[in-house]
Amino acid sequence: MNKYKRRISLFLYVCLAIVISSFAVLFFNFRKQVKLQNEVVSIENNLLQADSLTNNLLQIESDKRGFQLTSDISYLKNFYTAKTACNKNLAALEKNLVSTADKTAIRQIDSLMKIRIANLDSGLVIFRSKGTAAAVEFMQLVIKKDVREKLSKQLQFLRNGFLQKLTSHTADINKRSTGNLTGLIVLLSIFIVMMLIAAKTFKRAQKKMIRNHIKFKEAQRIAKIGSWEWDIISGKVSWSQEQFRLLGEDRKDFTPSVEGYLDHLSPEDQKITRSILNDALEGKSNYAIEQEIIRKDGSRLMVYNQGTVLYDENKKPVGMIGTTQDISERKKAERELTLAQKKYRTIVDNSADGIYQSTIEGIFIMANPAMARILGYRSAGELISSVNNIGAQLYVNVGDRQRMAELLAQYDNVENFEVPLRTRTGETIWVSESARAVRNEKGGIIYFEGNLKDITERKKVEEKLIIAQRKYQAIFENTAEGIYQSTPDGRFIMANPSMARIFGYDSPGELISSITNIGTQIYTDPVERSKMSEIIRKQGRIENYEVQVLTKSNETIWINVNIHSVKDDEGNISFFEGTLKDVTKRKKSEEEILQLNRSLDQFANITAHDLQEPIRMVSGFLGLLDKKYSDAIDDQGKNFIFRAKDGADRMSLLIKDLLEFSRSGNKAAKKEYVDLSFVMDLVDKDLSIVMADTGTKLRLPSAMPVVYGTQSALYRLLLNLVSNGIKFRKKDTPPEITIALTELADCWEFTVEDNGIGVAEKDQPRLFQAFQRLHRRDEYPGTGLGLVTCKKIVETHGGRIWMKSEFGKGTTFHFTISKAEGAIMAA
Repeated sequence: MNKYKRRISLFLYVCLAIVISSFAVLFFNFRKQVKLQNEVVSIENNLLQADSLTNNLLQIESDKRGFQLTSDISYLKNFYTAKTACNKNLAALEKNLVSTADKTAIRQIDSLMKIRIANLDSGLVIFRSKGTAAAVEFMQLVIKKDVREKLSKQLQFLRNGFLQKLTSHTADINKRSTGNLTGLIVLLSIFIVMMLIAAKTFKRAQKKMIRNHIKFKEAQRIAKIGSWEWDIISGKVSWSQEQFRLLGEDRKDFTPSVEGYLDHLSPEDQKITRSILNDALEGKSNYAIEQEIIRKDGSRLMVYNQGTVLYDENKKPVGMIGTTQDISERKKAERELTLAQKKYRTIVDNSADGIYQSTIEGIFIMANPAMARILGYRSAGELISSVNNIGAQLYVNVGDRQRMAELLAQYDNVENFEVPLRTRTGETIWVSESARAVRNEKGGIIYFEGNLKDITERKKVEEKLIIAQRKYQAIFENTAEGIYQSTPDGRFIMANPSMARIFGYDSPGELISSITNIGTQIYTDPVERSKMSEIIRKQGRIENYEVQVLTKSNETIWINVNIHSVKDDEGNISFFEGTLKDVTKRKKSEEEILQLNRSLDQFANITAHDLQEPIRMVSGFLGLLDKKYSDAIDDQGKNFIFRAKDGADRMSLLIKDLLEFSRSGNKAAKKEYVDLSFVMDLVDKDLSIVMADTGTKLRLPSAMPVVYGTQSALYRLLLNLVSNGIKFRKKDTPPEITIALTELADCWEFTVEDNGIGVAEKDQPRLFQAFQRLHRRDEYPGTGLGLVTCKKIVETHGGRIWMKSEFGKGTTFHFTISKAEGAIMAA
């Protein structure tokens, strides 16, 4: 029994030892698997950091090129942001790496990256100082290209190492998983509790791995980077979820393959991709290509596809791993950038303003054609190559360039800086320059940029304006006429010395300060100013208006004024301005002339009356003689009596016409505003019987103006012209007389047209001469003074008279009456 017990005990001990040993082996094997899985996650993270580092380096170069092309400061900001991201990528790699070889590779990459970034920074400095061509030449140096290639190879070497470790660790994990599964089956039959504990531990590790995998997939989604693996031996291809999404395929319905990927390309891209893929498998080049993929739904994406070939121990390719990144937005941005650059270039090249960039020292970096044209150069290239010191070669005053540079350094912007410049031919021109200082992140000035306009013609006009202003000021100060401005309510705003002198003040200042109400202090009758203001408001001006005013010493003088209103943008009167002159002496002379004319009129009336009386007596007695002694007088005697009586009657008519003629030229006659509609009504009434007897049709305009003149004279003018139309009518043709009116700039033009007998062209010059008759008295009675009288009346009213006629077709008389005296249109 004891023996069995011992055997059983031994068996139990052996079983326990086996169990313990198996458990120990399983436990340590499982620990190793978990460690490998953690390392796999770390390797995957390192791969992601390596890819991100590569992309950031590419972004740095892209931003540098963008800044060189457009000078847009936003590219510099992105440039420095990417530099910071590169350092963060390296720091993350150094933190996760354990292998000495990997750390050595990272240190080499760090060193090469710093050199490469330093080269890029130097390229930017050269671009800012010497231009794009110099920067490109610098970056194409062999030593610079060697650094870039070494950095690329080191990054690829590091990435390949990660991928090989990932493959090795994956295979080791799979192997250990198989061993663990066997051990678990054994342990399950021996010690189920241990299996449960192991399963629980394994489950925890698996969850952690799934979480890490989910994080990795999310990182791929955010970066729009899909990953793929190709086992060349088995032909199996696996895609990440993001890879499926990029191609628009469903994992359930689509089996990944090389041909399946190529089917998403155009035939031309398929051919190119196959060629690059074959070269990569043969070791001739890396597999990297930008291509357009056609998704399942027909939409298109631009992607950057790159991969690494995996080799066995015989250097034979056994697989490939790689990524596919969506670069559609980047490509769109590049297209938009190119388009914007073209538009910018077009705007710059076609601008009428000169546009330029220059160094602080005074060397052109860029200039547009207009800049060259303004400065007299045939092209922008000629300008840039010819001018190596802007201040000394272009500025007439070298200090102007220095002064502008100081303003830019202080304020960053200068606008409308007007300076004289020297053209290629030595001609001096004036320009208006606006510029700004472009600074780097440290605040240092990189260069100046700006635009300029040729304002030479404007400067010439300004110079002429200054001369004109000086002349105007001299005229204003020295003219004999008073010049002034006043408010509508009656205060002086401005007055010249003559204005003060006319009103008896020592200076314009004394006049302005002393007169607070022009209407009550200046005008002898304040109503006159109100009347003038009303005319100005209606017509905008008043001309040659004569009125009595008071001087400082209360002396009454006559002035002649010309005033117009000045209005604001809303049409309201801001102020009146005008000129005036002292016409007191002239008014006194006119009064004397008027008195003489009155005496002459009185003399003419008395003379006419005294002449008319004996003529009427002669005519009367001749009539009585013919009536009473007709039977006793023979035919010859009757003929003598008739001729004597006819001569007396004509003498009476001649005296009457001479009297009208003398009155028509009386310029001293009292003038007033005359409504020609009223005058025309008088003419129409006075001729109504004659017009009715002859069947005359008189056509008048719908409205007649109000003019400044003598009513009796204007009545005689219109009466004579209408009477002529009736008198010189055709036989058996009723007269038709039309009066028309045309408003001209400074006068009214009247036409009186009839359908009468007309006047032959050879006789027309005689019509306006005194005592000239074209017909016999028995045909058309008259003295020959009617049209002469009309001419004098028109000329007295500041106008002229003329006629057009064709014999047998009627006559048209034209005459004008000046509007200068304040004429308006009657309502």
